[in-house]
Amino acid sequence: MPQQSSTVLFTIFFLRQGKKGWAFRQMGLAKKHFKQQKGLRFGVMLGTGHGRGFSLRPDFGKYALLSSWENPADAGRFLDSSELYQAVKKNSGEIFTVRLQPVMAKGQWHGINPFPSSADAVLPADYGGPVVALTRAGIHWQRLLRFWKHVPAVSEETGQAGGLLAQTGMGEIPVLEQATLSIWEDEKSLTEFAYKMRQHVEVIRKTRSEQWYREELFARFIPVEASGSWNGTNPLAGKCRNDGIQLL
Repeated sequence: MPQQSSTVLFTIFFLRQGKKGWAFRQMGLAKKHFKQQKGLRFGVMLGTGHGRGFSLRPDFGKYALLSSWENPADAGRFLDSSELYQAVKKNSGEIFTVRLQPVMAKGQWHGINPFPSSADAVLPADYGGPVVALTRAGIHWQRLLRFWKHVPAVSEETGQAGGLLAQTGMGEIPVLEQATLSIWEDEKSLTEFAYKMRQHVEVIRKTRSEQWYREELFARFIPVEASGSWNGTNPLAGKCRNDGIQLL
């Protein structure tokens, strides 16, 4: 049978004052909450770093949820009634959630591809809307110094990239397991950054030649619906492919 495309949810939330301890505890409890949900394929709570990309300096006031579901109904049920998501809303001063349609995912996260897409889930030739990119890497501890040595230059270059609407660095295990999620104005903006920005291209080359990663994943998505705000604005306002399902 052909593979069914997953429905992916990404939430970034900024805590209310006095809630840092609550959020830190959820890092150990979120996995249990996710496992109780019908239709879950994959779910993690992630800490974040200061700034837009990878960072050695954690931001204890900001966290993220990333999950993959069998279908939109299961994803909607999680947003509507799950204990975890309701607690996140209650304890957040600002929250942004986007529902994503995978169009490509290569590699693995904890030994699986959590974002399967159907054969026809591709960017249409005439699609000119926003694209979301996710990169994730489990870094060999022997390569940590090499990896982090190159992070500042790439982060500075990313901040200068045209068409970048929003980005955050995230991680499950500090230093060793890192991810970034970025939102781009269109596919062209993302492609030009990935393959034409000098520092980024050089790092891609070195990750291959020096074998920095023990596991890696790269995925692209079309944003379907977004709600809330991220640093005061909704970076996808009026830009999503809305199929009528409203995020809560």
